[in-house]
Amino acid sequence: MSLPVSVPKYDDFFEPTWKALTMLGGSGTTQEIYDKVCEIESYSEELQSILHKEGPQTEISYRLAWART
Repeated sequence: MSLPVSVPKYDDFFEPTWKALTMLGGSGTTQEIYDKVCEIESYSEELQSILHKEGPQTEISYRLAWART
């Protein structure tokens, strides 16, 4: 039996967001940051597809927005 997929808390995105921005040369579009954070953290497609409430935004995208601010 597999365990349910759990999205990290918004504050768990602070460090990977910082790393992503550093790797992107200090700035990046929202999509570039999203892609780099998912790459750094090796987030599965399943995790990346979890919607925030009814969507259309994903939970990772929603929590990254908080981390970016």
